[in-house]
This record gives sequence, C-alpha cells and structure tokens, in this order.
Amino acid sequence: MKPTIFCLTPVKNEEWIIDRFLKAASIWADHIIISDQGSTDKTIEIAKKYDKVIIIDNSDLKDFNEQKMREPLFNEARKFPGKKLLISLDADELLTPNFDSPEWDTILNADKGTRFIFNWYHIQPDFKTVCTTVENPCAFIDDGSLYDVGLIHVPRQPLPENVLYIKLNDIAILHFQFTNWERMQRKHIWYQMYERINFPSKSTIKIFRAFHYDKSVSWNTTFTMNNEWITLYKQLNIDITSVKKLPNYQWDETIVHYINKYSINYFKRIDLGNIDWLEKAKRYDNINYKNFILSKNKISNIVLSYLKHTQHIKNNFIIRCIDKILQIFF
Repeated sequence: MKPTIFCLTPVKNEEWIIDRFLKAASIWADHIIISDQGSTDKTIEIAKKYDKVIIIDNSDLKDFNEQKMREPLFNEARKFPGKKLLISLDADELLTPNFDSPEWDTILNADKGTRFIFNWYHIQPDFKTVCTTVENPCAFIDDGSLYDVGLIHVPRQPLPENVLYIKLNDIAILHFQFTNWERMQRKHIWYQMYERINFPSKSTIKIFRAFHYDKSVSWNTTFTMNNEWITLYKQLNIDITSVKKLPNYQWDETIVHYINKYSINYFKRIDLGNIDWLEKAKRYDNINYKNFILSKNKISNIVLSYLKHTQHIKNNFIIRCIDKILQIFF
C-alpha cells in the first residue's frame, strides 16, 4: 500500500518565501502541516490560500525549542490513518523537481521505519552555484517513534537505533538560506546569542566558529546549479532564481530583546553586523537604551577582529592551535 505523503514544516514570519514553498510542496504532498510560532507577517494569510495546508497554532511557544516546534507536526500527521511518509522541510527548502525519478518508487514502497537521507544543496547568492555540507536525514515511513531530541541543532525526525537508512542520490533538497544574505546574517547572529545565553560555559570562540558566516567562506564542494531544476520548476510556474527581500526579519525582535535583557556588552565577542540595533530597538516598547551602548574593550575588539578575519581559514592548523589557547580564556 502506498503511503499518504505529509510535508511537516515549522514557520514563523516566512512571508519572504512561503508562497513558493507551498506551491512546490503542493506538487508532491497530500497534506502540508505547518506549525506557526506566532507569525506577525503575511505567512498565515498566504498559507490559508492552499487547500492542502493544515495550520497548527503554536504561538504559545515563546522561546526557541526545536522539539516543541516540530513535535506537534508529528502528532497532527498521526491523526490520519494508514501508512504515512513524513518529510520534514523548512520553509526555505524545496525538493528537486525530478518528480519522475525512480527513487520516488523506492521511497513509496519502503517498509515502515525506513529513513531516507538527502543531499542538501545550498544555493548561493548568484543563483548559479550550489554547495554541499552535510547529508540530511529528514524523511521516514512512520513507525510511531517518539520525537525526543532537545532544544536546538537537533535531528528533524526521530532517529531510533536499528532502522534501515536509504541514501538518495537523485532526489535532493534545495536550500535557499544563503540566497538572502541579510536574512541569513540575522539568523546566525541570533544563533550565536542563543548559544551564549543557553550554554554560558561554552567558549565564545567555539560559538563564533560554528555559527558565523561571511561571503569569503570556502565550501568543500561547489558546483554549477543543475539548469534542469530551474527549467522544470519554471514549467510549473515556480521561479527558483530570486527571493523576496524585506527590511526586517523574524530574528530582529528577538535580537533586540536579548540586548535589552542582557546588554550588548554580554555579546561583545559576537559579530552583530553593520546594523544599528539601537535604531531597531525604537520600534519596540519597554526598552532600556543604556543596554545598547557598547563599552570600549580593547581585548574584546582584538579577539573579535581576529575571529572575523580568520573565519575563512578556521580549519588551518595554526588557527586551530591559536583558537585552542583562546578557548581557555574566552
């Protein structure tokens, strides 16, 4: 028996890309379940236009918690009877449009509990090249496994032991995060601040290295984007060669909140970008503007400058040795 196909996606303020995502997911999914963490833009307004979409109001979730963002998606899908294929994607991701690939038969005929691993292609700002980092296990034939993973940087699905994994080589994930550099920059500022707050004993050197990106980053594998992906999606009236830019992004309010609560000096070794956060803060109430004034600290400035200027060679042996020494103090 062929499974019912579910697309499971957490969202918050995804107006910049949600329409394209839902249009593309509607091609292959029987149901698209989105868990909304309190969007204040047009995300839900757009989502309601799609017949296959089921919206879960998860706005009571005030703090980032990936398990609580995704767990309601599995619970909702499991209300449906029968065999189920659960595919976890983020709103800035599409499956490659090779919907006639024999790998779809492999997926749809797999046994309960089978997990599928996709290549993860990051489209670059030029929309002409893509790079790969890690392989992404984000789909499985539902076996009822408990989703118990943790707060952040965790698997998108339950990954129990002793299950079959199938690596897909044809069907892949297209990731649009890097096509909108301003948005991506805000996200990774937020990542670093979140780590600093929730894991205070973690070295700020490690945090910076793991979650800071700049345009000089060299990728292990970069190649020209498959023009067939562009053509096939174009035939479906879906453009994958541009993204919508917005003046503000979902992390802006959280970043302002963090600075207001902890003070900007608490994050002095995080590159907060060329953004006037004090000006951003004026959009919100109950702001302590003193917390947005960064005190001068030569040592912090030197360390931050070193991190920024060596990020593109962070795997160099000498740089790694220096980092280990700095981690003792920072």
